[in-house]
Amino acid sequence: MARTPQFEAALRIVETLRARKYEAYFAGGCVRDLLLGREPADYDVATNATPDMVLDMFPRTFAVGAHFGVVLVAPEIEDAGYSTEVATFRSDLAYSDGRHPDAVLTPGAPRRMCSGAISPSTGCCWTHCMGAGLWTSL
Repeated sequence: MARTPQFEAALRIVETLRARKYEAYFAGGCVRDLLLGREPADYDVATNATPDMVLDMFPRTFAVGAHFGVVLVAPEIEDAGYSTEVATFRSDLAYSDGRHPDAVLTPGAPRRMCSGAISPSTGCCWTHCMGAGLWTSL
């Protein structure tokens, strides 16, 4: 994995969450990019910590989608030019408008991952395909 400042910031978020006994994984498009050997444009983190917990845990946070379980965590350097999206594990219900879920369930297990999840400490990858989850090593 590339050791860019953006990667390091996302890794610190995962490590902070795990140090407080929460599950945390890289998730979404960064997993796809890493598996394809590409530099991710950004990093997302999925966790079982609630948005309120994430908001309290980090000094610079923005509750951009807290009602859907999403919080932006920004680096302490204000002009860094990036932030990390931290999303609570969730399961979306119907999308009546085709874009936004009508309701969101936040169970204690990762059910919704865009393209999978990756544990930066172990290199294990979780992928979701047709309703089945699978852990593999990179």
